[in-house]
Amino acid sequence: MLSPKQIMIDFLVPTPFTIGFLLVPFCGLCFLKLTKYRKLGIGLIIVFVGFLVYTVLGFLLLWLSVSVLGAHPGAESLIT
Repeated sequence: MLSPKQIMIDFLVPTPFTIGFLLVPFCGLCFLKLTKYRKLGIGLIIVFVGFLVYTVLGFLLLWLSVSVLGAHPGAESLIT
């Protein structure tokens, strides 16, 4: 069993990455609206949206493989 200290450490490890990832579209909007580097702003926004689409598709494929195909032992499957 994990101690509360270990749980807190596991929670805090990805926090800077999450904050940095959420700053990407805001930086893109700043580049787009406030500077002459419009292509950089558009590129940052496209990278952010592309990563979100990639993550959602990965989650959906994982869910499909668990629920429909029964790919993971011990998980509930729609095919019996």
